[in-house]
Amino acid sequence: AANEGAHRGSLLERRTGAVADLVHDDAGGVQLHLTDGTRLAADRVIVALGNFAPANPPVPGSEAFYASDRYVRDPWREGALDTIPFDAPVALVGTGLTMLDVAVELSARGRTAPLHAISRRGLVPLSHRPHGAPPSYGHLPPELIACEPTAVAYLRAIRRHVRQIATDGIDWREVVASLRPVTPRLWETLSSEERRRFLRHARPYWDVHRHRVAPELHQVFEALRASGGLRLSAARVLHFAPDADGVDVAIRRRGTDSAETLRVAMVINCTGPESDVRAVGEPLLDALLARGTVRADASGLGLDVAPDGRLRRADGTPNPHLWLAGPLLKGAYWEATAVPELRVHAARAAKHALASLAHVTP
Repeated sequence: AANEGAHRGSLLERRTGAVADLVHDDAGGVQLHLTDGTRLAADRVIVALGNFAPANPPVPGSEAFYASDRYVRDPWREGALDTIPFDAPVALVGTGLTMLDVAVELSARGRTAPLHAISRRGLVPLSHRPHGAPPSYGHLPPELIACEPTAVAYLRAIRRHVRQIATDGIDWREVVASLRPVTPRLWETLSSEERRRFLRHARPYWDVHRHRVAPELHQVFEALRASGGLRLSAARVLHFAPDADGVDVAIRRRGTDSAETLRVAMVINCTGPESDVRAVGEPLLDALLARGTVRADASGLGLDVAPDGRLRRADGTPNPHLWLAGPLLKGAYWEATAVPELRVHAARAAKHALASLAHVTP
């Protein structure tokens, strides 16, 4: 539709390829270096990268195990689950949305052995409410905007309001829905230290309440747990010890001092996408970071941007040619993964990039 409604003389050209680098040229534009050797010239570039594979869990001494065929780093890679045995236990590291999807998919293939899902807190995604009236956005905690901008103050204001409206039969999900339009503003008011405090202590609880699943899928998941097909452990992984027949996964359950061992055939990383651009191993990002063309945001959630979406250089100045759209905006806005937010960010990047071209001679 956008292509059909474009100004006369506009041309949309779709290309399949991988960009290895973005290099500023002497003419004031950008050269896109593709991995096949092609060079493309552009006046403005919008970097719209998606999600990356999960990072390996920070378990000391596991480098060799992570390179073995008993470990699946990225369960979303095509065919990644095809080699998972159905008649032997399997460990899933992480208990968020990725774990839920993987567990349901593996069980649908006719598993006869249990899955062991492990995370430090053992929290799992909650369900959307049953289908009915659309969500209401009129239940924003009244103290939230005016309270002290700290993670603890936000949490207390939300909890108080949830308790208060519960007496009128209003579901807590309505409060979470009402937070969505103001979440970027709340995130922006937090200091760097408060953002780190939120990520360290409150993020897992936010994730399971904010990123919920359809009631039907949640019922399938709960039935899997009730049958023993999925066994949940709130524990820290201490060590992986692979051998010719499987893997011993040493864990220490939350609230205990002793270790125990789970014997499994394979381990699947279900910790979710990695967002620290310094660790994803993406050639394009590595090249831009090394040259100082872009920089990581302070929270390790993506790339640093100016208020209009331009990518910031290593020295903090906005790059006049590069904009950002997509989930790597999470460090700036926190809400940057769902379609409604992605649509807004994409439109903003396009608007500002086009406006900056007003003085460019064709």
